[in-house]
Amino acid sequence: MNLSRIHPRPFRVRTCGWAWALAAVLGLAMPASAVLMRTSQMVGFQSGNLGAVGGTEGWDGSSSEVTVTAGSGSLDGTPLGLVPSAGDKADVSANPGTVTRNLFAPVASTFPANRTTNVYYSFLYQFHNAADVDPAGEPIVQINRQNSGSAYTVRAYARSVGNQCQIGVAKTNGTVAWASTLIPVERTVFVVIRHQIIANGDDIVDLWVNPDPNTLGAPEENVPPPHATATDGSEDTSNTGPGRFYIVSGANASFDELRVATTWAEVTPSPLQCSPPVITEQPTNVVITAGINTTLTLTAEGTAPTYQWQVSRDGGQTWANATEGWGMTTPAYTTPNLHLADDGIQFRCIVTVGCANTSVTSSVATVTVRPPVPTPVGLVLYDNWADGDRTTGPVGISNSVWFASSSGSLYFLDGFLYGQPASGSSRLWIGYFTDDTETNLPVHLDVGKAIKVTWRWNSSQIVPTGGNLRVGLFDYADGGQRVTGDNFGSGSAGNGQNVRGYMAIIDYAQTFGTSPINLRVRTALGSGNLMGSTGDYPVTLVTGPEEAAGQPAFQDLVNYTLEFMVTRVGLNEVEVSVTITDGQNTWSVTGRDSVYAYHRFDAFAIRPNSLETTAFDFQFLDFAVEVLQSAVPQPIPLLFGRDGNNLVLSWDDPRFVLQAAPAVTGPWTNVPAAMSPYTHAIGSGSLYFRLATP
Repeated sequence: MNLSRIHPRPFRVRTCGWAWALAAVLGLAMPASAVLMRTSQMVGFQSGNLGAVGGTEGWDGSSSEVTVTAGSGSLDGTPLGLVPSAGDKADVSANPGTVTRNLFAPVASTFPANRTTNVYYSFLYQFHNAADVDPAGEPIVQINRQNSGSAYTVRAYARSVGNQCQIGVAKTNGTVAWASTLIPVERTVFVVIRHQIIANGDDIVDLWVNPDPNTLGAPEENVPPPHATATDGSEDTSNTGPGRFYIVSGANASFDELRVATTWAEVTPSPLQCSPPVITEQPTNVVITAGINTTLTLTAEGTAPTYQWQVSRDGGQTWANATEGWGMTTPAYTTPNLHLADDGIQFRCIVTVGCANTSVTSSVATVTVRPPVPTPVGLVLYDNWADGDRTTGPVGISNSVWFASSSGSLYFLDGFLYGQPASGSSRLWIGYFTDDTETNLPVHLDVGKAIKVTWRWNSSQIVPTGGNLRVGLFDYADGGQRVTGDNFGSGSAGNGQNVRGYMAIIDYAQTFGTSPINLRVRTALGSGNLMGSTGDYPVTLVTGPEEAAGQPAFQDLVNYTLEFMVTRVGLNEVEVSVTITDGQNTWSVTGRDSVYAYHRFDAFAIRPNSLETTAFDFQFLDFAVEVLQSAVPQPIPLLFGRDGNNLVLSWDDPRFVLQAAPAVTGPWTNVPAAMSPYTHAIGSGSLYFRLATP
């Protein structure tokens, strides 16, 4: 299997209250080095590929062979002595060789080879058909280096033995050590792996399959003897150390309840040490501009906590479970796009620990929604770099500001601006087209307006096939942090946290493959990796054009024009298109986004995957940004009916603002807290109603 193109994503380290509660129960002090790196219970995920829907718990990857079905329920570990499960499970197909990963180490060198450390991994597993498991053995999970997907450090294997299965463990290229337990199909087992990293010595890998329930949650000196131990094989000497946990498909199984930690007690939670929920970091108030969403977070300790976000639109008098947005049952909840009618909306989260039969409610977070400043129709910027300057502001009508992840990769030669891809690694070039002032206003599209970014360039020594060039339109203003100079990191960097946007993956080669242009939505906003991982862009709007597959594509020293266009066709819908032409050939794709509907932008970015997958160079000819008037969308109808002596008004999108006036000519004012359906008592005199957009 080829793991070389999978890139890391950061996450927040959380401690777990039950580990510390265990120390209190036993009268022991937890080791200072005890760290719970990751837990994943598949809580609150939508149905889909685990790598696409599991970002709130650290999952990444585009594999369609590891999936989650919302509401399918967990594997049950309670008969094995574990605390009750929460959320759902992941289903692993019988098709071999594809992977989905979880980046569990926060930074490289968390577990260096020159420091003796134990790293534990535990999970629940259930085989569905022994005939789908190779009797010679096949990998089911593996652990790789923190910053690389190219080689494994530890693997767990499965093999069929008659109509049952068996699990084993091995170091890199070593002999598999098999646990003696034979596992019937459709029976959940609890698997624990320990990687003993030994400085200046040979590492040891241990395996437990269904350890004695009486040993769960035990302190380190009481860890039971392993069921299998692997000592031969090689090991990674890099001080980057392990950091990526992969689920490998092929066994036709279910996977659940991943835990990664540095002590046995932390990965084997027992109900005997059940700890009630405690919120250690509360959600906070937020101020946003109308038309975007926001993410609310909290941190809680406790034994296997579950989460439920709630919303109030009447100042906290009544609460209802949140049903829009995503992550409603996770520690990080992203709201739907909020509009002026949502000003003052409030959110809170209820955290529950089932084994303690206890719940706690978080502080209330209020979201203030302020009016936007729409960008008028016209030219925002045109830059051909005739002044020989790309880094000096302020940004103006003829001056964009560009920075390179490596300063030598974006340079002037003979009066022209060139981009130089690197051999074996990516480069990232970011251009800002609005100024970074106190107000930090991006281009804001009103309904019926469009932004068109035009980039013209040519290249030399374009690769024959298998190209990978990425371009994207982004919004740093609403929560992101701009890069402020060159050398801000590799092509996977770019201060990507909280940066919304769209990215096109272009097959930049002389002959197109099967997917010339793939247009995606950035949803993993917690990642600092702006364009390096497609896992941060799990939603594909459109791929094509199909008729271009296998046809001649980009040629040396030919000038190409790319138009990246976003049109706001409704309050919560945009149309995104990418068109590339050389004057004779034109390739174009167009997709609709009615979920994220990004319509605020201040940056354009270009990322060649490497010299080997793009070209020797890119000559930048010019760069332009415009706001255009598009066709005005049809208004959402305001429906009305009568209920007794009441007028009932309703409309499809509750984010529209209901306004009222004593006459058709106005004055129009917002109806306070009006939501569809809205009931108005019929009285004397006339009153007119309409819907308005922010």
